[in-house]
Amino acid sequence: MGFWKISDYQNGAWNKFNLFILIYITVFSLIPILTRNVIPFDMVENLYWGKEWQLGYEKHPPLFAWISQAFFKLSFSIPESLYVLTQLNLLLGLVFIFKISQLIYNDRIKSYASVFIFMSSAAAILGNEKFNATTILFSLLPMTFYYFLKMMKFGRKRDAVLLGIFAALSFIGKYIALLFFGCMGLFLLINSDCRKMLRTSLPYISTVVFLIGISWHIYWIYSNDFVTIQYALEKSALAKKSPMFALKFLLMMCFFFITSLVAACFAFRPNKRSRKKKFKLSEIWYNTSFIYKRNENYSTEELFIIAITLAPSAILFLSALFTGMRIGSFWGASMMTTIGIYLVIINKRQLNIESLFKFTKWISCFFAVILVLKLGLVRQILRDSHPSYAIDYETVSRQIEQDYSRVFPNQKIKNIISDKDTTPLHLYLKDYPSFYNPKIHRTQKLFTEKGNNLTNRIATFTYRDCAEVENFRKFYDADIIFENDIDIFGNWKLHYAFFKNR
Repeated sequence: MGFWKISDYQNGAWNKFNLFILIYITVFSLIPILTRNVIPFDMVENLYWGKEWQLGYEKHPPLFAWISQAFFKLSFSIPESLYVLTQLNLLLGLVFIFKISQLIYNDRIKSYASVFIFMSSAAAILGNEKFNATTILFSLLPMTFYYFLKMMKFGRKRDAVLLGIFAALSFIGKYIALLFFGCMGLFLLINSDCRKMLRTSLPYISTVVFLIGISWHIYWIYSNDFVTIQYALEKSALAKKSPMFALKFLLMMCFFFITSLVAACFAFRPNKRSRKKKFKLSEIWYNTSFIYKRNENYSTEELFIIAITLAPSAILFLSALFTGMRIGSFWGASMMTTIGIYLVIINKRQLNIESLFKFTKWISCFFAVILVLKLGLVRQILRDSHPSYAIDYETVSRQIEQDYSRVFPNQKIKNIISDKDTTPLHLYLKDYPSFYNPKIHRTQKLFTEKGNNLTNRIATFTYRDCAEVENFRKFYDADIIFENDIDIFGNWKLHYAFFKNR
């Protein structure tokens, strides 16, 4: 029973589910296009990295940058197309969440409940506007878990090979995937049924395929003095230590989990022992909190989902708590991909098909409220508070190109150095130049080292104080042949300058 299979269920109810998911994907593709003038900075950075098609980059492994650049080119170099890529990534993850639940139960009611609980969680809603190193795991981790469960259940070498392939893709998506792999390995050792598999060749086939799949990236890391490892350490273990990082991570995980519990309230019905007509959040919380105290016989697949949902976030939280290392609060979003299946496992006896259909109505209203806020009040607040929401990048790019053609006739713009707000300009310039941000590309000294050829390079930034322009001239220590200002809104201006050799 596939995710998109047309069902003859009464009144076409399953078709309504599929239609709802398609509407969800479409609406959340359109929301950022209608509310933002430009794609987020980290997605712009993805395109810049992907343009070079390297085996690795300073901050992250390369997979999401490659995919971003390839999709960008296939979409006729339209920057907003990356929002569609984000939704396709989420859709692929939903398909495999459905398939995991089908593998465990072969019950579409439970499978759809798993999908909808994750869709309505804060992790999915907050992460569905960006395609980056964290959100790419929304699709890759469910794929990896699916083939891990298939390998355990059927014992086929084909599944072992596919597990190794998707594990390698997850690793070159984001290194935090190693935490999940470690938990999967521990589960094989601890679970008595899975321990028998260690006597077969299957886990070793997966390991060999995984190592072959990441070997080229490991070689790149070694050849580049472990630059990504150094960046990760500087951002976490070697950064300023504080238990507040662990607290922020815990609060974000609680936020993700509570929104999932609220969604689950619409998919489950009261226990027969309960005298209450409506199923409240407290009852789901009770079932979830006392999972190991209930007389419930869980299958191996169910135990794996429970472990892979709880263990990675617990390990990361405890590591940050005792070491004080810095961890991103949003890292936990990728750890919530199995939260829907987890809640179905814990409350499976109370699943109610009528409540599940009603749930789609409530969640539709919820998404409608989000749409209204983003298109109305929130958009106006953002436009009035931050320059990146007020810049017309298309118009500014055309004006820069017009001025540039007068100063440097028949010459292309090679590079653009910019601040965070003006970095997206390089996507709209016809020459599609490379960009450098001094706060991010720390290894680049293009404008600060003497002897560099500065011709055909420009600089852009936003400012409110004229003193910032003077600081700009002093910092880059370069001769400026042309500069101009464009009013954005209020006191904000966009400044751009063309360089020449000394």
